[in-house]
Amino acid sequence: MESFLEVVRDTNVHFNNRFAQISKPELYFFCSMVLRIRRLLLRLIFLLSLNSSSLGEKTEM
Repeated sequence: MESFLEVVRDTNVHFNNRFAQISKPELYFFCSMVLRIRRLLLRLIFLLSLNSSSLGEKTEM
């Protein structure tokens, strides 16, 4: 159990050091890219679902 806590503490220290190295503009750019990619994926899934539902309606007719 002690070793598990040490691993958790070491990873926390590692991530804290990593985030301390990231500057504010880099963090902002990274977050904006993540949001942009997420929005594109959601739009793509939405369009695909619309397309497949319209194809299903055409084949029923």
